[in-house]
Amino acid sequence: MLKTKKLLTSCFKCFSEASEYQKRRFEFEENWKAVSDEKNQELIKNLEEHLTQDQKNYLSALAKAFVNLTIYELKYYHQETVKVLHEVKGVPLMTLMTDWPSVKKNGYFKKCLTSKFIKKNS
Repeated sequence: MLKTKKLLTSCFKCFSEASEYQKRRFEFEENWKAVSDEKNQELIKNLEEHLTQDQKNYLSALAKAFVNLTIYELKYYHQETVKVLHEVKGVPLMTLMTDWPSVKKNGYFKKCLTSKFIKKNS
């Protein structure tokens, strides 16, 4: 009887510690989600300030078309994107993904859009 009581006491203690851990984890996740949502809203606001309505419409249409691609089309698209990024801008995809502040500072996008516009109109 005494062993059973000790066992139950230790189980309840473990359960209360686990529930306390869960409670703290959920609080942390809620706080992190609030910070994440705030940063995403700032990013969206920043992007909207830099894009015209025509650019937003173009990107919305592109996103809708992109969703309908098959897995093979997506893989081919990825390879072509990597190749074009490197050819046109001279920037590897990894640099674009990992070193965004320097990419933005050096104006790679302006160079890309200008060269793309020149190629399209010539």
